[in-house]
Amino acid sequence: MSFQCSDCEKTFIRKCNLVKHICVKLEKKPLQSSICQMIFAQKNYIDKHLKNHVKEKPFQCIVCGKAFAHKQSLLVHQRIHSGEKPFQCVQCDKSFTERQSLVRHIRIHTGEKPYNCPHCEKAFAQKTNLTKHQKLHTGEKPYQCNLCNKAFSERQYLIQHQKRPYHCSHCDRPL
Repeated sequence: MSFQCSDCEKTFIRKCNLVKHICVKLEKKPLQSSICQMIFAQKNYIDKHLKNHVKEKPFQCIVCGKAFAHKQSLLVHQRIHSGEKPFQCVQCDKSFTERQSLVRHIRIHTGEKPYNCPHCEKAFAQKTNLTKHQKLHTGEKPYQCNLCNKAFSERQYLIQHQKRPYHCSHCDRPL
């Protein structure tokens, strides 16, 4: 995956290098988050980002009461209540509430798989699937059962495990 400057079309392997490039073009110093060290080219981007850390959520849905840090997030959420799906696939007429959902859906039709595993030959249409796959290579299992200490790479596997009845180690009866 690479990141491309929309102005001069120069590409970068890391997003932070693209941000630094943009800052040089704007003759500004990159702004760094004091919490997570991410860097930003413009003050309004870092301000928006910092709201996520603070968990300040001033925008509230009048239908269900759910709160959001950004007005745009509230507007997208409200489509759940209104049923509005403004982003429509031209190939199959399926509609979506968010543009990014349509972009991911179109990959079904095109077969595009832009997320490549750096450890093997596999490629994925969605970044989340690549992230899950990479846990096979790293052996990462962050979800642990509090009863038997068995660990899992994904939360859903832990939940599935916890739904199974436990058996006594002496007589094999369910607990």
